[in-house]
Amino acid sequence: MIRARAKRELVDVPVTGPAEASVSLAMQFGHRFAIVTIFDNGASWTEPQVRAMGVESRLAAAVGVAIPVLEMEQDRP
Repeated sequence: MIRARAKRELVDVPVTGPAEASVSLAMQFGHRFAIVTIFDNGASWTEPQVRAMGVESRLAAAVGVAIPVLEMEQDRP
């Protein structure tokens, strides 16, 4: 969202970043939503984005799972 904010200053059309679009879509499906990222520190950068959108009261959790995308379907010991 930070990059999207900078781009908004350069153009006269609506600009939405992937996190903002995902949060907006999640809010259409239910009152609360959670964010699961593949990064250990996912919560540290998603929570400020949600706060900037003004919907932090609807965030149930932000969790990093530390599993690379290509390994998500593999069995782990």
